[in-house]
Amino acid sequence: MSGSDENAASGKSAPSEAPRAKIDYPTYYTFKALGLTGGVRGPMLAMLRTVLGADSVGDEAVTARPSSGGKYESISVSVYLRSEDERRRIYEAFHLEKSFVWYL
Repeated sequence: MSGSDENAASGKSAPSEAPRAKIDYPTYYTFKALGLTGGVRGPMLAMLRTVLGADSVGDEAVTARPSSGGKYESISVSVYLRSEDERRRIYEAFHLEKSFVWYL
């Protein structure tokens, strides 16, 4: 009996992969990162500009929020992405950045 036949016989359904949201490019996309106050904005903008181009991120696209104690800040940046490759390259850069405590 195959694995799917066993699942059917036992009344259990086979586990399925969670559906991934499809992103239609080009699109606007918001990246977010959290880190120590003063240590997130510069690296984040540098990474975005490296992948997307020097003129791709203006100050109007950046939102900063300090934590209640002021030790941390979250930065949100809305950018125009042309492809999934750009999005992946940015997340790869974020993963290597030591100043980010968290990113989304």
